[in-house]
Formats: sequence, C-alpha cells, structure tokens
Amino acid sequence: MHPQEQPGAPGPGGHPRAARRRHRQTELRARYLASLVESSDDAIIGKTLDGTIISWNAGAQRLYGYSAGEAIGRSIAMLFPPHRPPEELPAILEKLRCGVPVPPYETVRRHKNGATVEVAVTISPVKDHAGHIIGASSIARDITHLKREERERLGLIQELTDALRQTSPPEAGAPGPSATPDLEAPLPAPAQRSPTGTDD
Repeated sequence: MHPQEQPGAPGPGGHPRAARRRHRQTELRARYLASLVESSDDAIIGKTLDGTIISWNAGAQRLYGYSAGEAIGRSIAMLFPPHRPPEELPAILEKLRCGVPVPPYETVRRHKNGATVEVAVTISPVKDHAGHIIGASSIARDITHLKREERERLGLIQELTDALRQTSPPEAGAPGPSATPDLEAPLPAPAQRSPTGTDD
C-alpha cells in the first residue's frame, strides 16, 4: 500500500486532525460573530446588491419596529421616507457594486409606525472567498435624541443672542432714544413784547 493511502495519513489538505481543528475554529468564530451581531444595540442589516434584506438583528427590530420575519426578503427601500431623494438608494447600491467606499453619513429612516428616525449609518461591502462583492452590511445608530438636543442648544443660543442685542447700549456716536427730535411737537410761542418795545 502506498504511504499516502494508509488510513489516517495526511491528504493533500494536511492532517485530518488539523483540518477538523480549523473547521471547528471557523465554526466557533462564526458563532461568536453572530452572537455579537445579535446582541448589538445598533441596527445591523445584511442585504444583497439589489437591496434585498437577508439578515436583521434585534437592534434593527428595536430601531425600526419590524421583526426579522417581517423584514427579511423585502427591499431596504421600505426604510426610506417618501421625502428622501429617489436616487439615494440606487446611488449607494451602485457604489457598492463598483467597490467604491461609502463614507459614514447621517440621514433619516422610517419606522414601521411611519415616524422618522434620525440615524448615523456605516455601510461596508460583503465579499465571498474569492474577494468578489456579493452584498453589504449596514450599521445604523439612533441619533434622534442627540440631534434634538443639538437643535435645542442652538435655539437657546439664538434666544440669548437676540436678548443681548435688545438690551445692549447704543454704540458711541449713535443717537439715543431721547436725541431723536419730535417733528410733531408744537413750536414754542413767540416772546411777548411790552408796550415800550422791550422784552418782558
């Protein structure tokens, strides 16, 4: 019998035990990553290059209101509010197909109940073993409360600015309120003269 044909002999792919160990490590790593995705507070969504949703974690359900069963198989376009530019989604998908990086950005998405949600989005391509791009993974974080606080802070700053402008003294050389002549005030009466021709 040829040495390579003996039971237990290493095959072309290496020793069987080593192959089994690598397979087990790959499975453990996949389970670990799946656990991280599922337990994340962020919405993590996997989709194909045509925008079809293929994975949906618990964070996505909390953020958008749809369960995994309701979302998987549908287009990611269901999360885009009607007022968003219609070319937004096709432009993103085209960049992914061409391997062009999509920078993180802030936008709005639509909840199941119709409300808008302000989110910060990061999109990454998903590649197969040969390096071909086969889909995308997006991570969305709810920033609604942060944007609300920012608007309230800017509004407060504007109110304070207006109040200071109204209470500040006039600049040097500028006429004050009392310096403006009253054009409608009656003119003073002329001085009365005595019969002798001299002023009283």
